[in-house]
Amino acid sequence: TGLHQVTGVANAKWIAGGRSWNYVICGNDSVWAWGSKIRLGIGSTDGNPYSSPTYITAMQGLTYGLTKIVTNSNATYAIDSHGQAWSWGGSPQGETGTGVMLNRNRPVYPAGWGYDYVTDTVVISPTRIMADRSDVYNFYASSPYVYWGFAECTNGQLYFSGRGKGAIKGDGWLEPDSVSGNMGAQYDQSWNDSTWKPINPFTLRGSILVPAPPCVVSNAYPGCTGYTSPSNLPPNVNA
Repeated sequence: TGLHQVTGVANAKWIAGGRSWNYVICGNDSVWAWGSKIRLGIGSTDGNPYSSPTYITAMQGLTYGLTKIVTNSNATYAIDSHGQAWSWGGSPQGETGTGVMLNRNRPVYPAGWGYDYVTDTVVISPTRIMADRSDVYNFYASSPYVYWGFAECTNGQLYFSGRGKGAIKGDGWLEPDSVSGNMGAQYDQSWNDSTWKPINPFTLRGSILVPAPPCVVSNAYPGCTGYTSPSNLPPNVNA
């Protein structure tokens, strides 16, 4: 319990914590990491972990230094100093956006939602993503049990990759199982995007995904004028 000082790393300017792996970017743009080797982007297929901060030499193969690293439950995303985006790690549901995805409709139990034991879809080295963009500003994916990521460019354009179940993409599409309320009935890969898909939820006015939760609770809420909750969907789905 309590705080524990991580020794061996100095002048840290960015920290990213994954489910079982962690990164630190230092002031000299060096990257240090510890945790599961196979998901650290170092070209290793070794499932054993580093138990202390280790200098990640594989990152030195990148032309420019990394400025941001964001992780989710499987994959890691990074941005370099020239706005180029990179990813690596587990990609059974398309999380990395590199085109890698599990080629079966249902996972091999006991992998479950996280596909924890699936290693044939791990991208072991940093791979360039959204290659036509050099203005990637941020990634949003750092949360427990998240198998997707959003990328934001400096002009406000959003991109999505990974598991799209539960209407998470915000593109106006809802898979049949979410409509029925049975979120765990299937593991259909048609929900997922294995490459980065442009998303513009702000053009979907009138769709079931745009209105804020207060509009679902009460149409009288300021700004909710004209919104009608679809009768065939429960409020939690609309929200």
